[in-house]
Amino acid sequence: MRIRHGAGLTGLFTIACAACSSSSTSAPATAALPLTPPASAVVEEAPVRVRREVFLVTGATPPPNPRTGAATPPEQNKVRVVRFRVDTGAAPPKPARAVFVLMPGFLGGAGSFDGLARALVRRSQGDDAFEAWAIDRRSNLLEDTFGLDLAEARKDASLAYRYYLDGETLEGKTFPGFLTGPQAPWASEWGLATTLGDLRQVIALVPEPQRAERVVLVGHSLGASV
Repeated sequence: MRIRHGAGLTGLFTIACAACSSSSTSAPATAALPLTPPASAVVEEAPVRVRREVFLVTGATPPPNPRTGAATPPEQNKVRVVRFRVDTGAAPPKPARAVFVLMPGFLGGAGSFDGLARALVRRSQGDDAFEAWAIDRRSNLLEDTFGLDLAEARKDASLAYRYYLDGETLEGKTFPGFLTGPQAPWASEWGLATTLGDLRQVIALVPEPQRAERVVLVGHSLGASV
C-alpha cells in the first residue's frame, strides 16, 4: 500500500500550485527579478527531478500569555512546511513510499535540511517515491527574510549584511530590528507542548492507517529530542 493524499492534502497543494502558477506568468525581459522565492519550484534536474513546495498547516492552539492575556493571532498560529518530492509536471504527485518529517535543531529551520531533503528524494526509483517534509517552527514565521531573499535573487550575499547589520535601505525597505517580547507576548507559550502539537498536525496530513509504516521522523540536535 502506498500513501495516497486525501482530499484535504490534495486541495492544499492544488491551492499552493495555483498561486505559484498565477504569479509565474511570462513577463517582459525588462521586468525586475522577483524578490520572494516562489512557493513551488524545481530545484534539481538530475538524476531525479526534485520539486520544492512551501505550505502552511494550522497548528495547535496555545494558551494566551498568562500575564497579558494576549492570544496568538490566527495568522501566526501556523507551522510552515517545506516539501521536497519527485516532480511530475502537471500530473498529480507520485504516491509516496515513505515521508521523512524533518525537525530542525535549536535556532534552526527548514533550510537546515535542504541538502538532506534533496538527497532523500534523489533516492527515489521507479514507483518507490520518497518525500521529505522539513519543518519551520512557528517562530520562523516572525522572521524578516527580505534581506536574505534579496541577496538570493540578486546573487549578492553582501546585500543581506547591508540590510540586517548596516541598516541600509534596500529596494525601499529598511530592517525594522529584531522583535522583542512585548511585541509578541503570545510567543511565551510557544514551548514544547505547542511544538509537539504542531508536529502532530503535520503528521496528521498522512492517513492514520499508513503513518506507522510510511512516516519516518528525523531530528537534528534539539529536534531529535522533540
